[in-house]
Parts: sequence; C-alpha cells; structure tokens
Amino acid sequence: MNANDTTFAMDFSFTPEQERFRLEVREFLDRELPHDHHDVLPGTPDPAEVEFARTFERKVAARGWLLMHWPKEYEGGGASLIEQGVFAEEYYYRHAPSANPIGIFTAGPIIFTFGTEEQKRRYLPGIARSELIFAEGYSEPEAGSDLASLRTRADQRGDEYVVNGQKAFNTLAHYGDVLWLAGRTDPDAPRHRGISLFVVDMHAPGITVRPHKGLDGALHSDVFLVNVRVPAANLIGEKNKGWSYIGFGLYGNITPLREWARLKRTLDDLAQYCRETQRDGRPMSKDLLVRHRLTEMALDLECWHWLAWKTLWMQHAKQP
Repeated sequence: MNANDTTFAMDFSFTPEQERFRLEVREFLDRELPHDHHDVLPGTPDPAEVEFARTFERKVAARGWLLMHWPKEYEGGGASLIEQGVFAEEYYYRHAPSANPIGIFTAGPIIFTFGTEEQKRRYLPGIARSELIFAEGYSEPEAGSDLASLRTRADQRGDEYVVNGQKAFNTLAHYGDVLWLAGRTDPDAPRHRGISLFVVDMHAPGITVRPHKGLDGALHSDVFLVNVRVPAANLIGEKNKGWSYIGFGLYGNITPLREWARLKRTLDDLAQYCRETQRDGRPMSKDLLVRHRLTEMALDLECWHWLAWKTLWMQHAKQP
C-alpha cells in the first residue's frame, strides 16, 4: 500500500519496501522466538512468563517496531500506519508476547490523539519502550458489559481529583505501573456523558489490588480505591468526554488487524489439527460438515482482514 497515496481509491497491494519489511519481521521472529513458544496470556500468573514477555517486547521496542507509526520524538519509528499494520500481521500471527497491551492498544492511541503535549512527552516514550506498563481500570462489579453504569467517583478538589470506588476483572493490575482509569466526574450528567479518563499511579496511597485467577488461567484483579488523590494534570483529554475516548480506544489504529492476526493463526492451527486427526478412519478434514464450517470461518476472517486494512488505510489517509 502506498503510504503517500491518500486518494480514496485504496490499493490493496503492498510496495516492495513493505514486503521487504514483512520479511525482516518474519526473520526476526524465526530467530528470536523459542521453537516451543506458546501464546503468553497478558495476565499470566507465571513470573518467568511475565519476564519473558517484557524482555522480548523490549527487544522489539529497541528496533523501533513496537509503535513505529509514532513520531521519533515520542520514541516511535517515524513510519506510517501501513508499516505498523504489516508488523502487526506478522507479530501477532505468531502469538508473539504482548506485555503491555493496554498501553499499546488502548491508552497510547488515546493519549497520542487527545492528550496534551506534556502528557504525550510524559507517557508515550515509556509505552514505546515497553517500560511503562498500564493496567486497565474500566470494569466494575456492576459495570461490565454495560460500562456506562460505572460508579467509581472522581471528585475534583482544587488541582487534584479524589477517587473512590472498585474496579473488577482488571488486566495487568498485578504488575502494572499505572492504572488507566475510567471514573465518573459528573454524577448528574447522562451516564454516557459524565465519565473521564485518568492515569493513576498504582503505588498511590489508598489503592489495594487483589488478584484472582480466571477460567482462562490468567490473573485478573479487583482494585479498590479509597480516597486516592490524582493530580488534575493526569486527566486525559477533556473532562466528561471519556466515553467517546473509550470507544476510540477499542477500534482505533491497529487493534482490528491485531485481533485478525491472532484469530487467523488459531484458524490455521485448527485446520492443521483437522488434517492430522482421524475420525471414523479418515481425517476430519475430509468430513463435509467440518470443511463447510472451516470455510465459513475462513471467509469471515477474509472479510475481517480487508475491512481492518481499509479502516487502517482510511486513518492513515485521514478519510472520514
């Protein structure tokens, strides 16, 4: 894809330079990933896996690949979103470690787009170097799928906010440096309009973290906040605009392409399993129903793939 072509007619082919970069990423992963590597859950309870993920991601960051579409002044690579997408396809297809998914895919893009210049300089380099780990602070006991029901309060008092509430099923709270917190700053506003986003020091007085293991084997945490004082400078974007920022963070930049790559690898592994596994004396892949289901999933993923690329290209081209 021509990163300089911003006309609305999208070219689905890649330039020779982009294909060379794709090959470079593949060779790096072949060389650096252990042969017995398996998908490391972001919330893994194994300290050795946590250390492996953090060390590996720092290797990637040292090459300028982790957030290569960010400007170099924020420790990015100064490349385009197209190159970042090529990297995401290869990296996440291989289930390569992701030690800081909240920082890279949620907090980082929101701060980059809506944060002040001071906030960008304070937080983005640490994310790009995989040194500043973000924990997620969205869900609550009564606000999971209906996040707009969150009750955690962030009351402004002078040049700081005082936060009280409980977060549940939080990702990476057991080793994160900061909490990416959604809190209610206007209890009288319609529930989607009174939410704001903050960066909260996980070591601040008043924070208690209680990890517990989920069905997937990963650690999720309950986080209790009692009179936690947060500087007003840690409010990201405009007060009470957090709901729109949360939506942007879910679908902005490379998130759809990352998820496509992970699911594509899962489907490829499933297809290989069906080819190698016998049922009633023949490979499962010879069963018409199995073939039909695999084909349906492959078609769905193919549509997802190119919609993800179109979304990424439109962001790059600044198309509405």
